[in-house]
Amino acid sequence: HGADHLAHHITALARHARCVWCHHTNRPAPRPEWGDRVRSLPWERRGEALAAADLVFCAAEAPGFVIGAAHAPSFDPARSVLIVDLGIPRNVDPALLPLVPGAELVNLDRLKAWAARHRERLEPVLAGSRAIVAQHRDGYAALIARFQGWNQAQ
Repeated sequence: HGADHLAHHITALARHARCVWCHHTNRPAPRPEWGDRVRSLPWERRGEALAAADLVFCAAEAPGFVIGAAHAPSFDPARSVLIVDLGIPRNVDPALLPLVPGAELVNLDRLKAWAARHRERLEPVLAGSRAIVAQHRDGYAALIARFQGWNQAQ
């Protein structure tokens, strides 16, 4: 599995997938050009999104797991699903995996180990990423400030 498996899922997502964006406090505003490919669901209804998922990205700001063993019945046992946990602390409880036979979990530790093994191949990508971050830093800072203002207003 590993990088090739992840690349396959990301390519499929970019070409023809639909995205369900589960939100807690701030309801996202999908861009018009996304059409009906992106919809949002309240966080409490994330089980509905898991049922049809091929790929789950989880990067929630939370004190503990936000997807765990209690969510196992939400997954379709006939589907394989790649779960990418980008949370610090982790968002996905590893105890979920034995309960969902088609699930594979990639977390930051696993990504870090893969990146260390493939550093030479990643260097051009990292350089490009740094340039993009530098180009959009001010806009990102403004977006975060706006989100923080929304959270304080509620």
